[in-house]
Amino acid sequence: MKETEEDLFCSLKHKLPVLMIACDKDLKKNQRLLCSLCMENLESKTPLMSFKKALENIQDSLIGNSNEWIKQVQICGQTNVTYSFLDETEKLITQTKLEQMTQHSIIDQINQIKLTNHGIKRLLKNQIYLTHFKKQRIAKNYQEVLKMTIKQKRRKD
Repeated sequence: MKETEEDLFCSLKHKLPVLMIACDKDLKKNQRLLCSLCMENLESKTPLMSFKKALENIQDSLIGNSNEWIKQVQICGQTNVTYSFLDETEKLITQTKLEQMTQHSIIDQINQIKLTNHGIKRLLKNQIYLTHFKKQRIAKNYQEVLKMTIKQKRRKD
């Protein structure tokens, strides 16, 4: 336990040892702790549990969990001690194939992205050429219209 019994006080901080725990979910952590003075003034009908009994229950629960973990680790260790060489090589080869397939898939995706980027660059380049071509064509048309206008003006003069 992180705290020592001496570190735990009731919510009123009477500096007396905690004797009981109020089993009320609505109370906050330290509000559940009751010393002898708090118990004399207690008016609620909240169920109580002795501090020692609560501590024993918590420790028993933690010990039970630890024992269960130990059993699980032992079972896992026993299954890994006895193995089939053929089964393990099969797993190894299958895993290698999966990794290779994943690598190929990633490479294919990268190549697809490269192709897409190349296509986008090409489109942009073509659009620039097209814009340039249109500007040249407009300029040429403008020059032709200008020449025709000049010719017509000269004929009138």
